[in-house]
Amino acid sequence: MENNNEMELGRIKKSETTDIVIRKTIYKGETGIDIREYIKSERYTGWSKNGVRILLKDWPDFKKIVDSV
Repeated sequence: MENNNEMELGRIKKSETTDIVIRKTIYKGETGIDIREYIKSERYTGWSKNGVRILLKDWPDFKKIVDSV
């Protein structure tokens, strides 16, 4: 699922029906990293509202926090 405004970087399986997907995206002219749930089930297939978008300019601060874990 890639287009000119997004590039999938990786996936982590959360459950049988849900993956955590990390994508580099461009939204309203700003590049960011989107970490969001993608659901595949009989009732619904697509992006969940559950997730977060971190602007690329804020990524070093976010990475520093994650690295401290």
